[in-house]
Formats: sequence, structure tokens, C-alpha cells
Amino acid sequence: MNLEMYRQFLNFCFVYLTALFGRSVLCSYLILLLVLLLRQTALKRAVFFKGFLWSLFVLAPFVGRLKLFYENPFRKVHHLAQTWQGAGHMAVYPAAALNFLIKMFYQWGNFCVEQPWICRIYLLGVLGSFLVLCRQRRKRKWLFSQMTLYQEEPCWLRRGFGRKTLLGRIPVRVSEWKMTPCSAGLLHPEIILPRVAIDHCSKEETELMILHEKIHIRLGHLWFYFLWDLLRCLLWPNPFLTLCTGYFRQDLEDICDRVTIQQSKKQPCEYGKLLLKTAQLLQEGQMVSTLAFAGERGYREFKRRICNIMAFRPYRQAGAVCISGICLLALTGMLTVVSHSSYPRYTELDQYILVNAQGNKVLINDSEALKQAVSRDRQNVYIEPEAMEALLAEYGIWERTFYLGFGGFMKLPGMGGGGCCVFVDCRECQDDLVIPYEEQKDLLSSILKVL
Repeated sequence: MNLEMYRQFLNFCFVYLTALFGRSVLCSYLILLLVLLLRQTALKRAVFFKGFLWSLFVLAPFVGRLKLFYENPFRKVHHLAQTWQGAGHMAVYPAAALNFLIKMFYQWGNFCVEQPWICRIYLLGVLGSFLVLCRQRRKRKWLFSQMTLYQEEPCWLRRGFGRKTLLGRIPVRVSEWKMTPCSAGLLHPEIILPRVAIDHCSKEETELMILHEKIHIRLGHLWFYFLWDLLRCLLWPNPFLTLCTGYFRQDLEDICDRVTIQQSKKQPCEYGKLLLKTAQLLQEGQMVSTLAFAGERGYREFKRRICNIMAFRPYRQAGAVCISGICLLALTGMLTVVSHSSYPRYTELDQYILVNAQGNKVLINDSEALKQAVSRDRQNVYIEPEAMEALLAEYGIWERTFYLGFGGFMKLPGMGGGGCCVFVDCRECQDDLVIPYEEQKDLLSSILKVL
């Protein structure tokens, strides 16, 4: 393999990945609009459902291969709405908007093919965002490692019928800075408490703060934060994902507040007073964390959180588990629908193409017509001279030596690779031509198929 082949392989990968994830970026705008709309209207007071809304973003990275973008059923709907005399503006405008939206998704793939420089910019942006994220997490990990170990707390996971499973012991560290209590770490989580909170709060209040952070860990919120950061890196051209990170954290924080009050068996008033006390202790000086127990997003956010706490009503744990199961089933169903409505990773092609002997001109690009004169198996290509002669005469081609290309695979319509090629000489053949060939199975084609 020469350098040119590697260069073409990399260019194809860049174009293909940018075409897929560029559509994911466009889709993320629609999902974000839906999430913000529902969390402010129908699900404004449904704390658990509002938190699960953000899981819709799991769909975004998988929509790039949807057949919808290439088949566009809304084109016919728009045409019918325009030609039907009884259709008013209320029918034409939505159809036109949907048709335009699908066209935009489709044209993005063509734009990536025609302007490959945009692919390099996008992938460099993804790489740069990921490096910044890694640097921030390493800095945070080093910062936490310098803090004093306070104690180790057992973390229990409640299971059915009152049973509990010990997940492990979580180190609790003390920070000399005035920072809000927080938790960090994916595989080895830790809890960080400010010294000022430990010194001015009772043992019971300190345990309640630790319980709040342990519930964050048990509910998997640290993993959700990490996945959200990865999604922001992958879809970096959508800056609203970063701007709405606060809303995402708010909704997870509201869930954690409800679970903490329920499991601690404290009154919402006591929990709210502790929140207010912690905020007063941290008011002076600079706070260095953005993971909020006491809240540092301004008066309005703090007031909203206190109001939600005071509106707490006990809930049934079985009901919360059922809600989680229903949401997971719904999300799995949506992912299944997206998968079945998308093109597979690759599709084997059964097409033929005729190219002149110099390899610089396509003579016939009609597979159905060529199949009348050409057939093949895994070892040989069979050409019927009379049928080929008639086909060449029909297309006005007088050349009798040419290349026959066939096979290959398709990733997306207009994007693919692979295939075989044989040289055909029909000048003095009277019987059926049998041309042996070998299927090419190189490493680069195998990588493209699984990409």
C-alpha cells in the first residue's frame, strides 16, 4: 500500500465521520429545544421525568445514518400540500418546514464531500475539546489528592425487600478552601467537604451533607456528568449544550435533594435550613468548585431550589423504580427504532461499471443493463459475447478492450469503497468469456466496514 492509498483512506474516514456527527449536531439543536420546552411546561413539577428528559441526547450520536435523510417522505407531502386546493397555510407551512429540515440534513453530507476542509476543522475541534476536558479532570484529581483525608464512609446500595449491598468505602476529604461540598471520581469516587462547614456544623448536619454526595454517587450522577462532557466535546459546534449545562445539573440536583430528604427521614425545613447555613458559611471568599450542594448560581437559582425542597412530598420507592424502568424501556425502544430506520454499517453492492482501457472514462454505468451480459461467482466472471456486443452497440461504444468493475460496499448513499476489477478483451471472442479473479480483503477495507 502506498501513501496515496493511506491518504485517501484518511480522507474518507474524515468525511464519513463528519457527515455522521454533523447531522448529530443538527439533531442536538432539536432535542435541546424539546427538552427545554418540556421541562418548562408539561414536566415542570415532575422532578424524576424532568431528569430523564436529558437522556434523549443519547439518540443524537446515532441519527447520522437515518434513511429518512435520503428518502425524505416530506417532499411528497409538501408537493401535495401545494397542489391540493383545499390545503391552507396551516398545512403548507409545516410540510415546507419539515421538507427544508430534511434537505438540510441531506445536504450536509454533500457539503462534507465537496468541502473536505470542514471535516478537518470539525475533528480538530473534537480533539481539542477532549484534550481540554482531560486537562481539567487531571487538574481536579491532583487538587483533590492534596486534601486531607477526613474519614471513609461505607456506601450502601438499597435493593429489593430491604436488602442492601455494600458498594465500597468512599474517602471523605477536607478542603481548606471555601468550596461547596462535592463528589468526584468515576471508578474511585471521593467526597470533598470544606473545613469551614465541618467546623461550624454538627455531626448530624455533616452526615447529611455526606449522605447527599453519596446519593449522587449511587444514582450514577458522576457518570452522567462525564457522559455529558463527552457529548459536549463530540457536538462542540452546538454551544447551547455548554450554556445549558447548568439546567442539566439543576435537574439532577433536584432528584438528589428529593432522594436525600426521603432517605434521611428529615423534614424539608431542616434540609433547607442546612442548605441556607452552608451557603452563608461559604458566602465570604472565592468558591473554587462548580459542583453545588449549597448552590452558587445566584439568588434566583437558590430560591428555586429552596422552593422545590419545601414542596417535597414523600414518594414510594417502588414507584420511582417503575418510573426509571419505564423511561429506560422507552429510551431503548427509541434507540431500536433509530437502528432499524438507519442504513447498516455497510451494504454489499452487486453493481457493475465499465471503464475504458486507460481508466479515465466511464463507458457504461448501468448495472441492470450490464447484468444482461455479465454474471459472476466467487472465483470467475462470465461474459456472454453476443449480449455484450449488443450492449456496446446500443451505447455507441466501439472499444472492445475495457475494465469491468464490480462488487464493493456502501456505507451511505454516495459513500463506499472496495470492489474488484478485471480486464476484458472482446476483440476475438466467440465463446463465453471466463475471467478468474480474487476478492480483495485488505485491512483498510475491513476497517471501513466496521467504522
